[in-house]
Amino acid sequence: MLRIHADQMEWFAKKAQRDFVARMSGYLREHYADLITPIPDLGAWIMRVIERSFRAKVTTEPEIAQLMLFFLILEGAPEQMPSWVDPILQDRDLHPVGKARLLVAEARRREVPLVDEIDITDTLEA
Repeated sequence: MLRIHADQMEWFAKKAQRDFVARMSGYLREHYADLITPIPDLGAWIMRVIERSFRAKVTTEPEIAQLMLFFLILEGAPEQMPSWVDPILQDRDLHPVGKARLLVAEARRREVPLVDEIDITDTLEA
């Protein structure tokens, strides 16, 4: 029987994360170049978004990508969001997709600039 050891699982997880960071970097550069210009280290920013997403129990790539686009329009570090963002992200009763939709709806209600410039329904190609 084949066994995968913890260190092997960790290696695969880190590789998957590096691949996701690379895909998101390319995607953001291609589709949102004007919004990422102020970000000095895009890779580090993406990693912070991933960490912030995990804390909110958003763990799948499509939903993390949606949150990444949302954080991008708020023009801030993922850990420095407006006060109305965190209660939505921390709501245990909301599914990750529901969190993204509710964040966008609330941003529209609050007339956040550029909220209609992002497409959180857009899917990333593998």
